[in-house]
Amino acid sequence: MNFCVSSTVAWSRLFFDHHGTVDNYIGDCIMATFGVPQASHDDATRAIQCAEAMIAALEDWNVQRVSRGYPPLDVRIGAQYGAVVIGAVGSERNLSFAVVGDTVNVASRLQSLCREVQANICFGSRLIEAAKAESPATQLNARDHGPVSIRGRDEPVHVWVEHRAENQGPVAVSA
Repeated sequence: MNFCVSSTVAWSRLFFDHHGTVDNYIGDCIMATFGVPQASHDDATRAIQCAEAMIAALEDWNVQRVSRGYPPLDVRIGAQYGAVVIGAVGSERNLSFAVVGDTVNVASRLQSLCREVQANICFGSRLIEAAKAESPATQLNARDHGPVSIRGRDEPVHVWVEHRAENQGPVAVSA
């Protein structure tokens, strides 16, 4: 139990440090949003930076875990940019605040895709495009993976992936 609490606190702190909001804890998954409740000029960039900070923090934590005889942990992150619906969802007996919509569904599918493409992070191209629009000089560690078919979508989603183990350094992304 202490492991679950301490890791949840650490991950939540990273979201808040990047001005994100934790929406929900779903088993071993944390859903966070950026630009909620107030949109900012750099939400997409901060979301990417947060994802990369999570992987870096995990790498540091794994060094400590392995030195103590514990196996390393793995994290997979899916992130997409777009409109969402925020508000009370449910019935009078079971009402909760939620963030829903296609963007949320795509982010969830991208997180699942990480295992298949052996990536730590899968970014939807809408997030990458938004970050480039925020700052054309945006530096990314992610590589263009191309379009991928995902469950629940008629059209493929263009995906960028980040493999931290390869860490070939940042690349410039031009608009």
